[in-house]
Amino acid sequence: MSSLMDRLAAYAQRTHEATGQFEQTVAFEKLQEACGKISESHAEMPLAEVIAMYGSLLDFTVNVYKNDLGSIDSVLEACCKVGGW
Repeated sequence: MSSLMDRLAAYAQRTHEATGQFEQTVAFEKLQEACGKISESHAEMPLAEVIAMYGSLLDFTVNVYKNDLGSIDSVLEACCKVGGW
């Protein structure tokens, strides 16, 4: 999942049209939901891997939704929740 989000973030940096495509397909919401389902359904997954996955989601979010602090906050909140902080 992390690799996919990293590739999508790199694509968004290279291709300005990608941002519009990602917004139209509500990519952030779908990726965030997938990250949540993965972390919930794989309780045995090491915390470092879960945080790395959310780090990739954060990188994607910053690259695609640069001015959307709500989405960035949402990712950070999810990290805190998963980490128990």
